[in-house]
Amino acid sequence: MSETLPQPPLEHELVALRARIAELERRNAALEEQCAVFRTLYEQSRLGLVITLLDGAALAANPAFAALVGYRAEELQHQTLPALTYPDERDAALRLFGELRAGSRDWFQHQQRLVHRDGHAVPVLLTGLLVRDDARRPQRVLALVEDRTDHERDLARVTGERRQLEAQRLASLELMAASFAHEFNNIITTLMGHAELALLAPTLDEDTREQLQYVLDGTHRAATLTRQVLAYTGKNRVLVRPLALAELIRSMDGLGADGATPAGQISLEVAAELPPVQADETQLRQLISNLAANAREAIASHEQGGRIVVRLRDTTLSRAELDGLLLGEGLPEGRYVQLTVEDNGCGIDPANLERIFDPFFSTRLTGRGLGLATVLGIVRAHHGAISVSSWPGAGTQVSVWLPAADKASPG
Repeated sequence: MSETLPQPPLEHELVALRARIAELERRNAALEEQCAVFRTLYEQSRLGLVITLLDGAALAANPAFAALVGYRAEELQHQTLPALTYPDERDAALRLFGELRAGSRDWFQHQQRLVHRDGHAVPVLLTGLLVRDDARRPQRVLALVEDRTDHERDLARVTGERRQLEAQRLASLELMAASFAHEFNNIITTLMGHAELALLAPTLDEDTREQLQYVLDGTHRAATLTRQVLAYTGKNRVLVRPLALAELIRSMDGLGADGATPAGQISLEVAAELPPVQADETQLRQLISNLAANAREAIASHEQGGRIVVRLRDTTLSRAELDGLLLGEGLPEGRYVQLTVEDNGCGIDPANLERIFDPFFSTRLTGRGLGLATVLGIVRAHHGAISVSSWPGAGTQVSVWLPAADKASPG
């Protein structure tokens, strides 16, 4: 039998080294294959990919992201994601990156706008993923950036179509309401005239006179209803003059001072140096009264005490902001006074929210349904805009924007 001679120590180490090298080569080949896959994914992906430092400074950006913002990839190494964010959204981006840097969160997802090299806004969905080292210390951020331009365009188209259908529906209601008001007013005028003439007769007995007065009172109430219908159509006569809205509200019973009312707590918040509005005082009183009445009814059953806030502030509305408001399309950009009536009452069911401005629509048992319809007509007649936000069980916020006049008035 032949004996296996022991190998010299050096030859034994060489065998182990060759095995180690072979293992490393296999791992390196696998790593290169993975890198090739990730490189292809990185370069060919339609999703913007950016690797950043913890402050958002870009270390690398793929071609999709570079094309999205109009830069070459190498130019982006001198940029930060917060700096590429639209100015009025930059603070939110800085806050999110700050939370990643502090390690208080591992990821975020945020809709925002980036600024293209030529200056236009690019809507995106930004997802930031925190990369940690083996000791769990924050090291890098991987940002995934999805272009939402097509989504925003589709959303705008659908919103525009819905707004157009709503405008057509309201136009039909306005035509019907105007025809009703015209015909009804003719009947009322005839009844009122005959009742007034009959009351002038010297031979009337007291009982007949009392019955005729009931008829006359009823025609006056019907005339008030007709005026409300005309207000809804926006075709009522409007006698405008510069009006200090804060002074008007303070002069109204139950709204002029902070404090408790039978319905609950009410407060008035007025911005300083509030400009006046060009408005019809009688119609604005009606508008404010209707909004306040709705708010009082909403908080009437509040178990812990209802709260109503009437708020006035000076605003400047852009084209996009106006287009997002009911009646806002076609109004000029510029300065508006915003009147908001907010309550913490029962709120409005989402199924009813789109119908709240319809004439005579009401969820109340008593069926009084012209309040908000009248508000809409008054806003329309004053070339203003309106919005309603409501959450069942959490309250309602109605905001009205009226064009500001030139001369400032004290709050």
